[in-house]
Amino acid sequence: MSTMNLNFLLPLLPVLVLSVNPRLKDNYLEMHCPKSNPPSSHFFVHQSVTPQGNLSAGQYNRINARTLLECTKACCVKESCDVAFFFDSSCFHIHCKSSELCKPLVRTGKKFKHSYMIQVRDADLRSSSDTWSQKSSELQPKELMFHLDDKKPLKTGENTSYDYKTSLKATTASSKGPVRPTQKKTCTYGIDEDCAINEHCVVYNNRARQGFCECDDGYTRSESTGECQLLTTKSGLNVTATPSLLPTNVTNVQNSSQPATTPSSEYENKVTGNKKSSSTSAPIERHLVVSAGGNKVIQLPDNEVTLSAYALPQENTGVKYSYLWTLLSQPGGDEEAGIMQGQTSPTLKLSKLRSGVYMFEISVTGNGSSGKDTVNVTVLPPKRTNKPPVAVIQPSNVTVKLPNKDTVLDGSYSTDDDKIIDYHWEVISLPIGYKIQLNNSSTVQLRNLIPGFYRFKLTVKDSDGILNYTFANVTVLKEKDYPPTANAGSDAVMYLPQDDVTLNGNLSSDDKGIKSYQWVKSPETDKSVDMEGTNSPYLHLSHLEVGVYKFILKVTDTSDQTSEAEVHVFVKPESNIPPKAVAGEDINVSLPLDKPVTLDGKKSSDGIKIMKWNWKQVNGPKPASIENGNTSTAQVSRLVPGEYVFKLTVCDDKGQNTSDEVKVIVTQ
Repeated sequence: MSTMNLNFLLPLLPVLVLSVNPRLKDNYLEMHCPKSNPPSSHFFVHQSVTPQGNLSAGQYNRINARTLLECTKACCVKESCDVAFFFDSSCFHIHCKSSELCKPLVRTGKKFKHSYMIQVRDADLRSSSDTWSQKSSELQPKELMFHLDDKKPLKTGENTSYDYKTSLKATTASSKGPVRPTQKKTCTYGIDEDCAINEHCVVYNNRARQGFCECDDGYTRSESTGECQLLTTKSGLNVTATPSLLPTNVTNVQNSSQPATTPSSEYENKVTGNKKSSSTSAPIERHLVVSAGGNKVIQLPDNEVTLSAYALPQENTGVKYSYLWTLLSQPGGDEEAGIMQGQTSPTLKLSKLRSGVYMFEISVTGNGSSGKDTVNVTVLPPKRTNKPPVAVIQPSNVTVKLPNKDTVLDGSYSTDDDKIIDYHWEVISLPIGYKIQLNNSSTVQLRNLIPGFYRFKLTVKDSDGILNYTFANVTVLKEKDYPPTANAGSDAVMYLPQDDVTLNGNLSSDDKGIKSYQWVKSPETDKSVDMEGTNSPYLHLSHLEVGVYKFILKVTDTSDQTSEAEVHVFVKPESNIPPKAVAGEDINVSLPLDKPVTLDGKKSSDGIKIMKWNWKQVNGPKPASIENGNTSTAQVSRLVPGEYVFKLTVCDDKGQNTSDEVKVIVTQ
């Protein structure tokens, strides 16, 4: 038989085997889904369907699997996977909210031609501890944005399920085939979903977690398909994995004119009684599907956890697997990182763990097969015991004196063991007429305050929602206003015939300012007088008579506070006492003179006023020159040796005069 004929018949091989031995279907599914629920014998492949609940059916997780078989096998080893959903050559695992929402619903349209579903577990029979904890609406991939108008109602008696045997033909014939990779796919070490079946992640170096996907031992990457295929057997037959629903023990025979002996055909020979030598091909090493379970998260003080691993296919009589747990990474630090028990058993017990992330690898070998998987254990620090916040306002009591009108209340001094997330200010009391708008910040600025009492409340909330509050008081006082001080000036003395005088009150004072002045004659004074400027700082008096006058000055400030002051004016009769002339002391000078000699008569006096001054020479060896002889001081020059006599005459306003002499002795 030619290679083309072999390739054509190969997809029908499982169908032929099923017709010979119907139990093969059960054995096959049991091998790949040992923990299925319901039993794997009830599995069906549903074509052109989507979950009844559409995107709300549950949580969708995209998986790197190129065929429905790989997609289903990967779902079997994950207890969180209820449905394997293969849509347009993309694999999705669905963690269902309920069995009803994950029922298959027939869809129309070309885009659903290659849409398949296999129910691996019944969500309603899942363990009660496996609860739904995530919002599926936040996790749905964009590839699954189905149109609800494509739904097709079921007819009475219509069954959307297909038997495994029937659907095998459809999915094999309609599969688009794997996409040829253009470069190695990148991956993160320890995350199984990054690489496809029969691949594992190889890191760039010992310190990195990032790497690329490589084929497992015994596999090589096909240049045509990009998949990892089994290596050529000793007999020269090229055995490759089929990108369809074929189980891994069914192989594709190429480039050979001799039929290849496969595990499926050996099984068929045993069932039908056919005898065929098993030496025609060498045994094929298989890759074990190993699972270390899901990542674990614990929180101190709980520091113990148990990791459980299993491998597929399961151990059977005469075949035992060897297990080896290896610590790949642990939290840094010098203190003890923890204790491991059962490193060579499927179950690894960890204790005395400390805060941080641990990574473990489980390696399973046996019967010429091997497989690995990794799992992370995250140990969270102890949950913080929250302490309530403490609200603090600085200052808590403040007094403001006008003209100052502003102040600040600071709540940033409030404390908490974590952090304060909200400040809320409230007004408890305010003076009437004052308006304020508070903001929810740590600091409040109060402006344009008016006299009165204010009370504020600050409530703080910490990160755990715990509240605490405190109060602050603000007192605004009026500015101190002192009364004015009146000053009417000094008492005045005058002689007739002078009968007028001006009194000055401009030395009166006040801290805020004087608003008004008022001059009045004291009731004790009965003499007549003319008064001008009684409402100003200056009071002009005229037509005074001989006697004593008393006047009162009253000043008023801006706060209507007043003050008074008194002043007296003494008016005396006319005086006729002659003036007194004083020419000064005698003067001695020597020639030559560098400047004139000064004659000083300033000590002359009169009861009222000296009106005239006169200096003249009375005696001397020669007439001298006199300058400024009509003033109180005169200058004489052109003096020669000898004795000179000069006389000063002064005259008052009444014409009375007196004289005095002074000697000037000039020597050579």
